[in-house]
Amino acid sequence: MLTSTGKTFAVLAVLLTGAGWGLHYPTFLALGLACMVALAAATVWVVRRPRVRAIRDLQPERITVGQRAVSELRITNLGRRSTASGVALEQFGDRVLPVELPSIEPEATAIVIQPLPSDRRGVFQVGPLIVSRSDPFGLIRVGQQQRDVATFYVHPRIVMLKPFPS
Repeated sequence: MLTSTGKTFAVLAVLLTGAGWGLHYPTFLALGLACMVALAAATVWVVRRPRVRAIRDLQPERITVGQRAVSELRITNLGRRSTASGVALEQFGDRVLPVELPSIEPEATAIVIQPLPSDRRGVFQVGPLIVSRSDPFGLIRVGQQQRDVATFYVHPRIVMLKPFPS
C-alpha cells in the first residue's frame, strides 16, 4: 500500500515524466524516471510480507491508577524465513503504542513484554497489533493486523478515610 510519501512520488513520476517527454526537457524526464525506479525498488523491497501470529496476555487485567501492568506478547513466525526486527504498532484505547519486535527464526516464538500506560482510569481495548514492513524511504508499507484484542481496566484509587469523632 502506498504511503502519503509514496503517492507523492507516484504523482511526481507521472508529472515529471510527462513534462520531460512533452517539453523535450531531459532533466524532468530523468527525475520522473528516478521516481519510477524508486517506486519499483520499494515494491521489490516489501514483496515479502511479515507472517506472524501474536497472542496477548495482560498481567494483571485490572489495576488502579499508577500501578504497573504489562502486555506479554507471544509472537510466532509462521514464515519459512526469519523475520526482520522492527517496530509494530499496538492500539491502546485511542493511542498507539510502539512495540519493539526482535528478529524471529522460522517457526520460533519470541516473547515481548510491553508496559501499559496506567496514568488515567478507564476501560481500554488493547490491540490489535499491526505488524508491518516498509522500504527504507517509506514509500510503500505492507502489513498484517492481528485479531487478538483484550480489555484492560484501570480503576480509580481508593482512599480509606477515618470517620469523624462524634
